[in-house]
Amino acid sequence: MLPALFKRFTFASDVIRHLQADTKLDPNLRKAALRFVQTHGDSPPRLNMDSRKIVSSPTRNCRTYRRALQMAEVANRLTPRNPSIMNTLGIAQYRIGAYADALATFIHCQELSTSPDPTDLVFITMAHFKLGAADRARLELEQLHALIKDPRTSPKPEFLAYLREAELLIGRR
Repeated sequence: MLPALFKRFTFASDVIRHLQADTKLDPNLRKAALRFVQTHGDSPPRLNMDSRKIVSSPTRNCRTYRRALQMAEVANRLTPRNPSIMNTLGIAQYRIGAYADALATFIHCQELSTSPDPTDLVFITMAHFKLGAADRARLELEQLHALIKDPRTSPKPEFLAYLREAELLIGRR
């Protein structure tokens, strides 16, 4: 029963409201289910993963991206200063068109990381372009191309997909 509820609702608070409102539910079962949800709460890794699945694609609708943004915001509130979760938050912000917020998130994410995440860099580049800094974005795009040519790096497929997205947005050479 609970796994089905978790699939229908994104946040533990939604599950709790549903359990409290369900008058047909056995009181003992409701009490046990509420205790379980309150104990396990929202899982930042799960929220981050679910949000990431959505925002990885540039072709979803805005409503879907807003839901992913909600998940990323909750995960970030529950696990602040986590670069991986922050990265997903920045992508979600970018996807809904909050380019200045996304840029600030990615810059903050880079400050927390020991080495720059190429995904952060590609979204910083696209955010600069969307915010009107086309020349800067073109220069950053060339730096990203140099990064992937470096034999010490082996870019992940996800990064390469984002790089192609940036090339389409900004135009390559």
